[in-house]
Amino acid sequence: MRDGELLIYLQTIDGVGWKTIYHIIYSLDNIQEILTLQPLELSMKAGISYPIAEKVIHAFQKEFIQHFYDRLKDWKERNIHIITFYDEQYPTLLKEISQPPWVL
Repeated sequence: MRDGELLIYLQTIDGVGWKTIYHIIYSLDNIQEILTLQPLELSMKAGISYPIAEKVIHAFQKEFIQHFYDRLKDWKERNIHIITFYDEQYPTLLKEISQPPWVL
């Protein structure tokens, strides 16, 4: 998964909001690291609760990711374009507000 896809996927997990994503993004060396962590490691590194960390790690299991890719494919077929905080097209000024949206 690319960084933007990971960000989109994080945004779809129930109970994971802006602050949780912020803590995850800015506590890891790279967002890709999330794919290698256990719940306790994520909880401690990101400073998020263990139940949320467990939910996040569980969400990255193969069957859930396949469902996500199916949704992305459907969005593309319906001509829905997604821009993430990591994309070059993301508005520069929007990054400067206190809580910029992770996904547009």
